[in-house]
Amino acid sequence: LGVRISRVLTGMKQVTFKGAKAGQKFPDVIGVGGELSPGDPSFEIPFGALMPRKIENILAVGRCASAGPVIMEPMRCIPCSLVTGHAAGVAAALAVQDGCRCRDVEIPKLQKRLKEQGAYLG
Repeated sequence: LGVRISRVLTGMKQVTFKGAKAGQKFPDVIGVGGELSPGDPSFEIPFGALMPRKIENILAVGRCASAGPVIMEPMRCIPCSLVTGHAAGVAAALAVQDGCRCRDVEIPKLQKRLKEQGAYLG
């Protein structure tokens, strides 16, 4: 039926299996996901994967983030949900604090705040 992993967000960026396997780096990294399989490196999650292309001021986390079909399996699990949820919460707070849209949050400021709160960005 496809109820576990079905429709996915079309985000500003997408986490893909090919990119994860290649160790793709993102300038807007907001966290690191787990291993794809034992021995594989962890993968970066970009802020753009939380942001819908067309809808303003909504951030999608966990299994709702923009990810390809194979990489969705680790993205939907608790560790990536915690990482993306933390980043979305901080980004939303910064947007309110700075009086801007979520997509206009300054990435260096977001990354700095995440690191101050103990986030691992790679």
